[in-house]
Amino acid sequence: MDIRIIAIGIIILVVTIINVIFMLKTKDKKTINFDALITLFKDQEINNIDYIRNKIVVTFNNVSKFDLERLKEQGAKGINVVGEKIKFFVSDDNKQNQELYDQLTRTIEG
Repeated sequence: MDIRIIAIGIIILVVTIINVIFMLKTKDKKTINFDALITLFKDQEINNIDYIRNKIVVTFNNVSKFDLERLKEQGAKGINVVGEKIKFFVSDDNKQNQELYDQLTRTIEG
């Protein structure tokens, strides 16, 4: 096999890998509207809010009154409902999740 064909194949492979890495890094860079997310929780009867392993965990008096669809529409990911708790995150970047948790805590606790 000609060395040029092998070199071209390797170059194409390297360029493809770099492109995939770049796409994965920029995939989660969309802007998160914290105000819209916080508004979803403002008038709810919330017992507790925690931050556990990159997820925001909100405990409600009655979780059935909360609009999960609106939470999804605002970009929440990994939404789980367990009893009266909703667990979710908004970004693969831990700092953004922590920032939303801090803002929610300040808003809910007054």
